[in-house]
Amino acid sequence: MRPVRLELSAVIFALAEGREGLEPVVATTRGAGARDLPTVAFDPDRHRTLELSLRDWVAQSAGVTLGHVEQLYTFGDRARGGGDAAPPGAPHVVSIGYLALARPQEARGPAIGWTPWRRHFPWEDRRRAAPLIDTVIAPALAAWAAAAPGQRAPRV
Repeated sequence: MRPVRLELSAVIFALAEGREGLEPVVATTRGAGARDLPTVAFDPDRHRTLELSLRDWVAQSAGVTLGHVEQLYTFGDRARGGGDAAPPGAPHVVSIGYLALARPQEARGPAIGWTPWRRHFPWEDRRRAAPLIDTVIAPALAAWAAAAPGQRAPRV
């Protein structure tokens, strides 16, 4: 049986001053190229709960004290961590996702970068007339549903 590794991932939101006033921002790690969500392996020898582990890691690595934290989802399918292609003895990765809020004044942690929410979710940007959801996503869903009306229309 493969060992299991628990990873804690956080979607951390804050409000930061942007070009158009306060805007929601998302924390991402600063790495070589790609931006990832802040993620850490759970160490049960250091922390008695998953949430305390996440809070401590974010505070230590990014200098951010989290406000509200809520567990959202657990991903544990075999494909994570390499799945069947993983080297022998490699752990099976179970990732637990959290939503966390940070205070606006802490939206400048040294180990993380902050990107506008709308960069990750452009269809949620409702500041202008014709947002992406109305001009691209909704018409594509309507066409998809019309292609098989008896099967797809109830889903839309």
